[in-house]
Amino acid sequence: MEVYPSESPEFQTWIQNLTSGSEYERINQVEVLANIDSPDVVAVFIHALQKQNSFLVREKIVEVLGNIGNKSAVPALIQLWYEEKNQTLDEWELEARSKSLCNISDKIIEALGKIGGEAAIVFLLQALEDRKTCGDLYLAEALAKNSNEIIIEALLQALYNQDDFISGCAANALGLIGSETAVPFLIKALKRQEQNVSYIAAEALGKIGSELAVPALCEALNYPHRIGWGAAAALGEIGSESAVPALSQALSSQDLGVRENAAWALGKII
Repeated sequence: MEVYPSESPEFQTWIQNLTSGSEYERINQVEVLANIDSPDVVAVFIHALQKQNSFLVREKIVEVLGNIGNKSAVPALIQLWYEEKNQTLDEWELEARSKSLCNISDKIIEALGKIGGEAAIVFLLQALEDRKTCGDLYLAEALAKNSNEIIIEALLQALYNQDDFISGCAANALGLIGSETAVPFLIKALKRQEQNVSYIAAEALGKIGSELAVPALCEALNYPHRIGWGAAAALGEIGSESAVPALSQALSSQDLGVRENAAWALGKII
């Protein structure tokens, strides 16, 4: 990484270019500044976030701030998340963002997960209560990256939330964390037989790999809404021979997804 003092002509030029020029040039300057070893780089990016009219440049800055990992960026990222959440986009920008696969809110969650720290974790736990946020894999991954006792306890509580998007996000995060403490709670979520939480709970149990989940997963082979698919796949991930009879029976299921995943699981176990 190159080192430039903040008062150097090169550094000042990059700052100027970050807020002017074409969209492509500004994105390029973000990438250049990301490789400069200067304590002022983060402050420059935060300032640029507030001045940008390009969603692609903002998205790139958010990504770079996450990679840098400096906690001083957390307040600005949280503020931007709320701005993104509350703004009303016109049809042109909605279409442009869709075509470019741009989702700044997701990138902010991802960046906060990488940065970590108390302020980021407090925000991520608050976001867990937001149904719109909880549809995203990014939040589950961010919480899992910063796993501690407080986060695990909050996720276990969220499993009981009647909103299946929130409980599904919690199940996803618990699977990524891989703590066996979560197994009894995930089994209860599995038995709810609600697609958006029970399918994810089955996947999570497969990731954790505890044989304690095998009986419940065998029973779930007969559940509707693709839950049986997830149960069969999870049994394959766990690899317990005690699941072989149930998986063999599932080969005759009327559900094609269950049959295919049961065959795959048996191939892994036998």
